[in-house]
Amino acid sequence: MMLWIGDNQHPEFRDAWTWASQSGQCQHRDSIDAAVEQPVARSTPRIVIARPDRQPLPAAAFNALQQQYPLASYATLLGSLCEGEQRTGTPWPHCQRIYWHRWSFQLVAWSGLNPQASPSAPATSGCIGIVSRSRWIGSGVVDSLRHASIPCVAVAPQQLAVAGPYSDLLWDDSVIATLDDWQAQAAAVAAHAGTARHHWLVSSPRVETWHALQAAGFEALHSKPLDLDGILDSLNRRTATA
Repeated sequence: MMLWIGDNQHPEFRDAWTWASQSGQCQHRDSIDAAVEQPVARSTPRIVIARPDRQPLPAAAFNALQQQYPLASYATLLGSLCEGEQRTGTPWPHCQRIYWHRWSFQLVAWSGLNPQASPSAPATSGCIGIVSRSRWIGSGVVDSLRHASIPCVAVAPQQLAVAGPYSDLLWDDSVIATLDDWQAQAAAVAAHAGTARHHWLVSSPRVETWHALQAAGFEALHSKPLDLDGILDSLNRRTATA
């Protein structure tokens, strides 16, 4: 069981809320005050607070929340306006920090909700291609995946049409100047190497760009610095269908 506090329709949180609500094990309150005044089960084990921006922690309200739910563990689901808070602001204490673009593995793992509600896919087969203009970025990801016994290779954009086949392609944002540019490259891959699943490696992702890439065929997003566990997880699941 999990309690979601805060905005569940914000564009950056909507996918996470859809997944949580479909589990049948998540309840919602609009605010911390509402969660105290209209409580759910006192034994609720997980509480996630959606934070679209850097509003300061209401200490008295949060203390009341902890008293109402003494057994709960807490996490904050952070929107893009919370980026840099650890360096320039005061992060909320006693809460695990989960950025909006990492919900599909971090929130899923932390929440303890029914795993049948999470996106799933058959185990990855075939070779993984890491597409990057930077040899440093490509080789770093390759080394990490090979250490986890995942067959992979760094691929320059100009090699895509003659290399492969790939089960998955991890595209660094340095090679995706525009959506049209990526679609042209992806078409070349499909023509020569069959159908691959596509993943996006990006600094400071924005939800509008990610939604456009999802619509174009991307299955997963990974923010830099890269999280190997998140990459391994997404290689073995498909994103939830709408």
